[in-house]
Amino acid sequence: MYWLVGVLVPFEFQHASTFALKTAEPCVATSSERTDANTDAPTACRSCTLDTVQHIRISDGNKEFTSDTIDLSGTCAVTTAVCDGFSADYGVIITFNQDQAGAITPATGTVSAILACKDAGQWVREGGDIVITEIECQSTP
Repeated sequence: MYWLVGVLVPFEFQHASTFALKTAEPCVATSSERTDANTDAPTACRSCTLDTVQHIRISDGNKEFTSDTIDLSGTCAVTTAVCDGFSADYGVIITFNQDQAGAITPATGTVSAILACKDAGQWVREGGDIVITEIECQSTP
């Protein structure tokens, strides 16, 4: 019998039902062995040098890079080549491998390119896989 709004109402089950409750097993370790991943930085990707990329000056308006240094603070070496225009309102561009490996989007005043050292000890454009052997800074009015 069940109470319904303060009234005792007789009620009978018409269908039989079977219920099963699932129980969860507690989380337990299956092994006490610890396997640490090797966190040592690969040494080959820290071995690139500035002289592995030739600074070429074959195009009109070419000039020396303002800055080109290697940063070893991360897992692998990176270098940022900075190209300033002949003046702040001049266009600048950095090209790679005599334009065969593309260029940085032209800008006004300053443009920079980040190269990353790969495990083979070679520089590539950040996010790319083409080996960079030549780089050029160009400025035009």
